[in-house]
Amino acid sequence: MSENTGDRIAIVTVHGTGDTATAPDGDKWFQRGSVFATRLQQRLASHGVVADIVPHHWSGANSAKGREAGSEKLAKSLVDTSKHYAGVHVIGHSHGGNVANDAATMMSWRRSKKKKKHKVDSITTVGTPFFKAELSASESLGGVIFLIISIISVLALIVFGIALVALALEQGRGFEAYLDQVTQAANAAGRNFTEKELMEQATALANQNKSLAGSTRITLGLVALSVIPLFFIFPIALAGLRRILSSAIFSAGNVRDRFSPDGWMALNDLARTANRMAETVSPGDDNARAMGVLLRKITGFSGLVHENMFRFAGWRFLSLGRSLERALAMTRNLEALADPDAPEGALDLAVEVGDSVMTHRRRYAVSTNRETVVDLLALDAMNPRAVLYHLSEVQKHVEVLPGAEEESGQMSPLSRAVLRAHAGLAVQEPETLDTAA
Repeated sequence: MSENTGDRIAIVTVHGTGDTATAPDGDKWFQRGSVFATRLQQRLASHGVVADIVPHHWSGANSAKGREAGSEKLAKSLVDTSKHYAGVHVIGHSHGGNVANDAATMMSWRRSKKKKKHKVDSITTVGTPFFKAELSASESLGGVIFLIISIISVLALIVFGIALVALALEQGRGFEAYLDQVTQAANAAGRNFTEKELMEQATALANQNKSLAGSTRITLGLVALSVIPLFFIFPIALAGLRRILSSAIFSAGNVRDRFSPDGWMALNDLARTANRMAETVSPGDDNARAMGVLLRKITGFSGLVHENMFRFAGWRFLSLGRSLERALAMTRNLEALADPDAPEGALDLAVEVGDSVMTHRRRYAVSTNRETVVDLLALDAMNPRAVLYHLSEVQKHVEVLPGAEEESGQMSPLSRAVLRAHAGLAVQEPETLDTAA
């Protein structure tokens, strides 16, 4: 962009996870020419504001690394865009909001007093999963300690490998020398060993054993040091869960007058249980039992919300998100565990993760194989763990959302996309369904 656009403003659109494109023009909401972009420009024009849509494409990967790369790219793009427009406004959907927010933060770091004009006038986020990022002093100290121990453990593993090599060389040289001594003594042939010679041989053997014992103790110590970080995994995971629960309670507290008493009690009970476990649970089997308790409480809270929540648009979006997440998770599980090159036992693990062991045992009179697992977990519209079941649920909710049909009576782009995905999977056979399909 070489020319200044005068009084025009730029609307920079940033898509979310898994939603990217290669061209700036298209039907997706963030592209030029889309329904959203066109209506936004028309609405702004009715108020005397002329705007250009400037799509920002990033990988859309669901990872911190992908979002960081997208933020760096966006920050550079915003600096260039701000030179040519009277104002720059960013709209980010889902994790695109985090990409936009991080890009603005990077720009504030790099901004000098001479370049104040390189700025973003506003950032609008839609459905962005913001979580509390601040850590307490104890959590920060714990993270530093964990990092130090992890670094020490890596160094310990390196030393451990070097120690093994040195031990092997030392023992080899020692036993070779001892064997030479015995051989030379045997070649002396004609006479018996004196008591002194026997003592010398016994002393040499004892020294070899002491060396071996000392090296073994060092090796075992290094191994023990290398596994110390394992004892920190559960507390760190639990700390993350506690922060998420705190965010949920904060959000629920803001709508306390519309949150059911049973739901409020269940959510607080879940948070109290997690906080208590953080102080009492010890590493090992106790961890597994604690996670089982938390899983049952989370499942109970989810069921309470599903059964008691009023069926308005908010509930439908909540149900849509749940079905999309479960369908995506099962798709990734099958991609890894039902792959022809997957290790032995992977299919059994897929059925276990899909909570469908009893269903598989009742329906199929054979052990697990790729066809039965794919049929049950991907193509069974009656199995609440199957991909097709959740696509059916998505289709039901989309059909009754506002704007499901155009004014002309035609299906909306969202309705078409959902129908296309559902029909494409419904006609598949277990024998032919693969990642390409």
